[in-house]
Amino acid sequence: MPALHHPRHLAAALLAVLIPVAPAARVAATRPRPTPRGGYSNMYPTANARWRCHDPSAGALVFCRADHAALSVGFDRSIGGRDAVTIVRALGQMRGTRLTVHGERPVMSGPNRTDIVYQAGRLLPVQVLGMTWCARARSPRRCDQHIVRFQAGAITTAVACHETGHAVGLTHGHEAAPRISSSDPRLGCMRTPDSGDSLLRTHNVDEINRTY
Repeated sequence: MPALHHPRHLAAALLAVLIPVAPAARVAATRPRPTPRGGYSNMYPTANARWRCHDPSAGALVFCRADHAALSVGFDRSIGGRDAVTIVRALGQMRGTRLTVHGERPVMSGPNRTDIVYQAGRLLPVQVLGMTWCARARSPRRCDQHIVRFQAGAITTAVACHETGHAVGLTHGHEAAPRISSSDPRLGCMRTPDSGDSLLRTHNVDEINRTY
């Protein structure tokens, strides 16, 4: 589809217009996290999501937590204007959290990497709508840069919300502690398989705000 091949500067311009510039990064405190009001935690790490944050070279692809509350996000050349609008709409869900989001051209190396870089491509099997993984770990729990890759032609607000949730540490239901159904409506856009729910929902907002 032509929309997948718009110039990168167009997608970057959409980010600049639709997402305000964030303030300086706020490093999350290391105080103990209280028991979630919903009775379960789906914020990595949990008793059922114990992997260490690591780069792809260290083994299986994993997602972790972001390393601060001021998130920089960017689109690579595979994200066209129409898909950029869809992703920005999903990022609007973060307005109810302590996270602040701003757009920029992706920075893939050095000390100031973009926190979340969105891409589109061919994923196998074709039923996979999106994948999120840490490209550069900062600590055993936190990631300096996450990559979000969507199945080309299958980017929806619900999928963009889901994969962005992983990039800030939200897990599936079976990875929560205690485990809940991965299709539990309380998970909102973090439900799996994809339900079309494009909302972050109250519990996920609480999990983010308790963490950042």
